[in-house]
Amino acid sequence: MLMGGIANKTGYNIEFKEGKYIIQPSMMMSYNMIKTLNYTNAAGVRINSDPMHTIMLNPNVRFVANLKNGWQPYASVGMIWNLMNNTNVDANGNVLPKMHTKPYVEYGVGLQKTVGERFTGFAQAMVRGGGRNGVALTLGFRWALGGKIKEKKDKDNNIQPVNTKIPEASGAELPKAEINLRDVEKEINKDTTPQPTPAKDNLTNSTPKQKTIVKYTDKQRARNIERYYALFDN
Repeated sequence: MLMGGIANKTGYNIEFKEGKYIIQPSMMMSYNMIKTLNYTNAAGVRINSDPMHTIMLNPNVRFVANLKNGWQPYASVGMIWNLMNNTNVDANGNVLPKMHTKPYVEYGVGLQKTVGERFTGFAQAMVRGGGRNGVALTLGFRWALGGKIKEKKDKDNNIQPVNTKIPEASGAELPKAEINLRDVEKEINKDTTPQPTPAKDNLTNSTPKQKTIVKYTDKQRARNIERYYALFDN
């Protein structure tokens, strides 16, 4: 027997209660080719069959609960619909009745658990009705391959390491501030020097003129002192 095919499955998670409950609708579509090799049975009858081409549609809805211990019980219901699944089989030239699978529904419950970030195991029991009837018991195990998942998540989220090292820890000296006290004094006197408020003279009932305060430099002060002592020397 020769078999080959391709399949695609897509779905979406609808979360409730901050992810405690999940409704997961999904859709799978596949194409398969099956060819049974011609053979002669023990009774000497020659069996010939043509390749069978089939397209399968499988819509499904799963209800999942996330427990605190990591277990995930779920219930699932879906439908399997096979298209183009007819083939021609003959025995010693006699065409046998056509055999194909009619659409059927599948529903049941299961339990799965994820260990770490790579390993998932599950077990489920599904009841079938319609084109197929019975109960299907399934055990499965999944192992995710690839690089380190944590580093990949950090890269996708653009997380970069932050260097909190300050210059003092690396031996570099911080720039020193030089302060000139005379410049500070000038700025303070320029902005905060109080101005005299004119006041009325009680006797003359007139306003005196505002006095002007003259500031001398150190050289001017020394020259004035010399002139002052020169008056006494004369």
